[in-house]
Amino acid sequence: HAGSFMDWTYAEELLESAAQWPKDFTLIIHTRYKPKTTDRYIQKVGAQKLSNVILSTDPLPPDSYEQLVASADMGLVLHKPMPPDRHTQKNIQTIGLSSGKFSYYMKYGIPVISINQRSYEHLSADYAFGENIASPSEIPEALERVWSNYDHYRKEAQRLFSERLDFDIHWPRIASRIWGLMK
Repeated sequence: HAGSFMDWTYAEELLESAAQWPKDFTLIIHTRYKPKTTDRYIQKVGAQKLSNVILSTDPLPPDSYEQLVASADMGLVLHKPMPPDRHTQKNIQTIGLSSGKFSYYMKYGIPVISINQRSYEHLSADYAFGENIASPSEIPEALERVWSNYDHYRKEAQRLFSERLDFDIHWPRIASRIWGLMK
């Protein structure tokens, strides 16, 4: 799990789920910002003392962050709508494709697990890049499903990136439109 670790990223549910994960899986949480030591989720990670949870709270420069994400076997892209805040309602429901970590995961062929993410649900009709599950309680089974067919998910993630997400496939059209506007 990379990025923000808060209510709207299923932090509470993820920590509860990790206790139920198959023994060969480890949850690595890398936070986007250096959290305060009073942060309740950071405290909860320490209090639970789960042997399969590793916490990294030192933000990384962009190139190191990309390497960290690329080193994962699976990625978690978790966004939970949280009313009434305008930034965590519809924005969260549709943010999936603007998630930088999602693109990095796809670029490096890292299958992902998400929860009720509409944009991923639509993409999964054409690409089997991971599992879009209904609730955090399904994470342990989703981990097993992805792992049991890992090579297929990996190839599909890379195919999704190369066919839909890679900036280089969109740049010529964008550049042409920009030049057209400048004339």
